[in-house]
Amino acid sequence: GNMVVACCDMTINSLGTGSNAIVSGLPFAAGSLNFGGAVSYWSGLSRNLYFLAPQVSGSTFWFIDTSSVSGAVSTPNNQYSVFQNGARVIVTVSYLIY
Repeated sequence: GNMVVACCDMTINSLGTGSNAIVSGLPFAAGSLNFGGAVSYWSGLSRNLYFLAPQVSGSTFWFIDTSSVSGAVSTPNNQYSVFQNGARVIVTVSYLIY
């Protein structure tokens, strides 16, 4: 098939020169659409969050959140900087390849 499901439990020991927002290196590049997933656990992030979700594009994914908006409906923050030393995220993403 052409569906990819990637699951990971990431802990940032030392961020160094890595990105504080983007995770790269998915096994296959996603098609032309953006795809999503779910975060089942997070701790030690650089911000206090109410909601966190991954968004896939190409062979990378980043996180969107709605922590800094008010009201029930608003536009989420895209490519939100969440990683720092000691951060942990358990995430699953799924996407199609063409």
